[in-house]
Amino acid sequence: MNQGVDERNNIDEMMESNDKSSDILVYGANLTFVDLHDALFYELDIRGSTPLYVNCVIDNVGDEGVVLVFPARKDQFDGLMVSVTLPQNHISKLKSMIRNEWSLFLA
Repeated sequence: MNQGVDERNNIDEMMESNDKSSDILVYGANLTFVDLHDALFYELDIRGSTPLYVNCVIDNVGDEGVVLVFPARKDQFDGLMVSVTLPQNHISKLKSMIRNEWSLFLA
């Protein structure tokens, strides 16, 4: 808490550069980013067992949206999981943007 970093200047600089990367998509919402990649979710001991899968959700994001970054299970995946929660009126815009930019069709 209270460890937020404002990355808007870095994003603006990246977008102004001529080096456009096809694996980057900039969405126009004012999103809140929550970095939980160091959380020890898979080390929880629940009656002698550890979780097989962990998901994180933040509800009531209002008019903005939230992006959660949290660890994947190390013995199954080497990386992070990302969960994006957007207000309903933003979802169709994002789907359209993904379809146009990356030719991906989302359900």
